[in-house]
Amino acid sequence: MTTDFKTYLFEYAYQGSTWVLEIKAESPEDARLRARQSLTYLGEVQAKVTAPPLLGWLRKLFGIRHDH
Repeated sequence: MTTDFKTYLFEYAYQGSTWVLEIKAESPEDARLRARQSLTYLGEVQAKVTAPPLLGWLRKLFGIRHDH
């Protein structure tokens, strides 16, 4: 089953600054549920790589997901 996910934004304040977190979900309610129950710390982002569609084999090789 393929579901069209939308991107929902959550805001939080920390040390006088405001930060935003993106969560992909089916609805605002689904996004809130995911934010409360499903967040897991994975580590610090070291780099981001964008691969064009023709390099799909490279994404598969490195296990990089392509979010639409």
